[in-house]
Amino acid sequence: MASYEQGRSQALPGASLPLEKELESGDASLSLAAVTVPDEGMYKCVVRYGLQQHQGQTTLHLHAMLAASSPAVSSMRV
Repeated sequence: MASYEQGRSQALPGASLPLEKELESGDASLSLAAVTVPDEGMYKCVVRYGLQQHQGQTTLHLHAMLAASSPAVSSMRV
């Protein structure tokens, strides 16, 4: 959840909001850093300005690759 109201912004850790200047030019983007599989899903954006309201939504799909570990090598002396 992130919000920007009357010059003050608030966002959850790992999320960042655009600067006030960017909002004034119509950029209401939200950036997420270090996303993980639980972050996958639908995101909805609602922008209210005066009596106007605009909304949109997008879905974040993550494709993760598992890191292969090297097999353990052991030696045994007889």
